[in-house]
Amino acid sequence: MPKRVFTETWLKSLANKPPPRRRDYSEPGRVGFQLRHWPGGALTFVLRYQCEGREVPLTLGSYPAMSLEEAHDEHGQARKLLGRGIDPRSERERASRLHKAQERAERQSNAISVRNVIAEWAWHYARRRRKRPREAVRLLRTYLKPWEARPARELVRRDAVRLLDPIAARAPVMSNRIRDLGSQAFTFAVSRDLLQVNPFLGIPRPGGDETPKERTLTPDEIRSVWRALESKDIEMWPGEVIGAAWSEFDVASKAPTWRIPAARSKNGKPHDVPLSDLALELLGELRTLAKDRSHVAPSVHSKLKPDEPLSERALSRALRNNYDDDDKLFGLEPFTPHDLRRTAATCMTALGIARLHVARVLNHTDRDITAIYDRHDYASEKRLALQTWANDLRAIIAGKKRKVLPIRPEAAA
Repeated sequence: MPKRVFTETWLKSLANKPPPRRRDYSEPGRVGFQLRHWPGGALTFVLRYQCEGREVPLTLGSYPAMSLEEAHDEHGQARKLLGRGIDPRSERERASRLHKAQERAERQSNAISVRNVIAEWAWHYARRRRKRPREAVRLLRTYLKPWEARPARELVRRDAVRLLDPIAARAPVMSNRIRDLGSQAFTFAVSRDLLQVNPFLGIPRPGGDETPKERTLTPDEIRSVWRALESKDIEMWPGEVIGAAWSEFDVASKAPTWRIPAARSKNGKPHDVPLSDLALELLGELRTLAKDRSHVAPSVHSKLKPDEPLSERALSRALRNNYDDDDKLFGLEPFTPHDLRRTAATCMTALGIARLHVARVLNHTDRDITAIYDRHDYASEKRLALQTWANDLRAIIAGKKRKVLPIRPEAAA
């Protein structure tokens, strides 16, 4: 086998002189390093070494794709492995498998979209642990839509800041909701090894601290709202109960009751709501409007969604649709559905109804340690509270002097 010092000039000259059969050259001072010159003119760098008692050739690369300097480096690295008792061919195969695995993982990672993140979070987390999972998913899909075309793994904190700032400028409270929901969804994705980074992590609430709402309606305002709802010009159902099915109501018994199932309950547990005579009247009106459909407030899309209720956002949207040119609602300062809930609670406590009983009506979770031992269902107390409030509400609506006497503390306790 001819020996000589390899140079770039010599290698280039060989490319133009293909031999009739393969010729091998070795380079002095480089153990096992060879150049193979093929009949077609191709030049290949090879390392020959002993493995398990036999000589093994290992192709390092082809010239000129691999330069002479690179070939010398590859030879040096292979000899180091041999010096440590490692077969360079096995090491190359291992490195190749690792590289392919990394490429596959990167392709999979790049394929994970923001929609995938939301779907994973919705199915494995939100539907089990959030009170209104559909609304949470809707908000994320709506407000994270600018990210749809990008792999989720590319998103960093700056992207989240740029997403939230415009939302905060027009709707500060909503920007806080999106930050919280987004952080929860991406943290969940990180925990399941879909991503490495949560872009919302470390971002303060863009809408700032929120002040608890204190809006309650006065008796005059309650009367104005009720009369407005009875007007044919108002596009909204009075007494709207979103999501309730007629199968949940027992109106024929001596103690009429609405049982809210755990799936739609505020605290995830079944909740019984005693029905006052006023509530029964309103349900009768709703029954007439709903005809033979299964929900108390059925979807307006009677043909497309005959067995579905109105959207969870229907009442809020209906209130907004009735704002006048002066941003008044029925001529009053605007209020939200939750303000009506707060008003009812405030009126009940003003009537002398114990706050504990009002909390039971509202299905608030009792965090007092005694709640562990108190297994009373408070059905009679809730019924008395709601009927007392219904009597007071009738007086308010009629504009009469409110004849309902406050419940005595000893009766309310």
